[in-house]
Amino acid sequence: MAVNLERLQEISGGDREFERELLQAFVEDAWVSLNLLKNFLALNDYSAFSSQAHQLKGSSANMGITVIQNIALELDTKGQQQNIHGTEPDLENIEKILNELEDYLSKI
Repeated sequence: MAVNLERLQEISGGDREFERELLQAFVEDAWVSLNLLKNFLALNDYSAFSSQAHQLKGSSANMGITVIQNIALELDTKGQQQNIHGTEPDLENIEKILNELEDYLSKI
C-alpha cells in the first residue's frame, strides 16, 4: 500500500470519512501535477518541471505517501540539474501508484 495509514489517521484524527476526503483530494491534485510534469517534460521546461515535482513531493510527504514523495524528490533534483530526459518511467510509476490509490479509494 502506497499510503502510510498511520500518518493518514494522524492527520484525520481517526475520522475515516475525513481520511477518504483527504486522500481523494490528494489523488485529484496529484493527477493534475502528473499531467503538468508530462507537459513540462515535453516542453523541456526544467524550472517548471522542478517546481511541479517539488510541489508534488511536499503534498505526498504531508499525506505520508512516501513512494511518490521519493520519486518526486528525484524528479525535482533532475529538473534542477536540467536532466529530465529519461524520466518517463518515473512518471509512469506515479501514474501506476495513483491508479492503485483510486482503486483503494473505491473500496473504502
